[in-house]
Amino acid sequence: MEKFTENLSKLEESLQNTFNKTVNRPRKVLERFPTLFLLLVTAGVVLVLFGFERLFDSIAYFHDNPILMIILGLGILVFTGRLYKKLDK
Repeated sequence: MEKFTENLSKLEESLQNTFNKTVNRPRKVLERFPTLFLLLVTAGVVLVLFGFERLFDSIAYFHDNPILMIILGLGILVFTGRLYKKLDK
């Protein structure tokens, strides 16, 4: 039984080391090139938002009723806020 727990302990330590090496690698790259990653993330967010804008603009009903888009957007924000509070408990 001692050998089993010893092997299990070694396996756990090996997994922790592998996990730490895997997780720390992206952090090192991010620390070396923060501006590059900031620009890439910003471009990604802008492209996604612009894509959503074009998508909703192509729906004629939303294009003709922008107030409906505002109400729908606020409803989604309220729903996700309440869901977050409920799941946070």
